[in-house]
Amino acid sequence: MRNQAVESEAEPEQSGTACGGVVRLGPGVTLSDMRVAPSVDGQCLLVYCRDRIVALLCAMGSDVEAFEFANSERIGATDLLDRIAPPPADADIA
Repeated sequence: MRNQAVESEAEPEQSGTACGGVVRLGPGVTLSDMRVAPSVDGQCLLVYCRDRIVALLCAMGSDVEAFEFANSERIGATDLLDRIAPPPADADIA
């Protein structure tokens, strides 16, 4: 059964830049539906929407430059990671 949360399939829609793409998220998806986890080899971050991997962000670069929600809010990949990624275990939180 197809997860309706993500409208794009294998390739993100091109955003107009040579290497940048946009992952368009379906209606009802919010930041709370997003999470990030490291890949097995530690070289990439897997971006999940609910239970589906929607993007792969690697140390050597990625074709994904932004995520767009159904309400037209667009968040850059780095900004999304800043919002959903947990702080590092060794972070000094005051």
